[in-house]
Amino acid sequence: MILTVTANVALDRTYVVDHLQVGAVHKLRSCFAQTGGKGVNVSRNVAALGGETLVTGLLGAAALEQATRELTAAGLPNAFFAVAGDPRQTVTVTAQDGSTTAFDEPGPTVSGAEWASFEQHVGGLLDGAQMLVVAGSLPPGGPEDALRGLAAAGAAHAVPVLLDARGGALRAALDQAPLVVKL
Repeated sequence: MILTVTANVALDRTYVVDHLQVGAVHKLRSCFAQTGGKGVNVSRNVAALGGETLVTGLLGAAALEQATRELTAAGLPNAFFAVAGDPRQTVTVTAQDGSTTAFDEPGPTVSGAEWASFEQHVGGLLDGAQMLVVAGSLPPGGPEDALRGLAAAGAAHAVPVLLDARGGALRAALDQAPLVVKL
């Protein structure tokens, strides 16, 4: 089983328009919404390729039931960790010419206690995992060394870690020797 961690789960909404013009009113050709974030998207691909996966991540409590129901219906087992605050939302606008514009909210602010509990939650999910994928941005309030703790949990369970991050959070986790790092 591949355990994917999305520290800042999002409710992704995609709008398709004929032409995007700043300051104009647009009629949508179509709209698509789903629970997302880099780790969630990795799990979608693992499942599509026939692999076994488990999705976890921090999610604003207001969206927990909807996200759980959606991913379960899509055949993606999940064990989200609810935090106070509204969920992060993203809006992507795609025009017929292929140009894309994205708007990404920062997400709920996570307390130190919530992050520590989340690390314990992830540690409890590692039994039976053959790989840990930690991907995406950190929510506001996430400690600078947040990914180090997750990578250390993988190492403590002898589970190879694939890390997709950037900046100080990435640098802080490098001493845990992840198997793969995507910048």
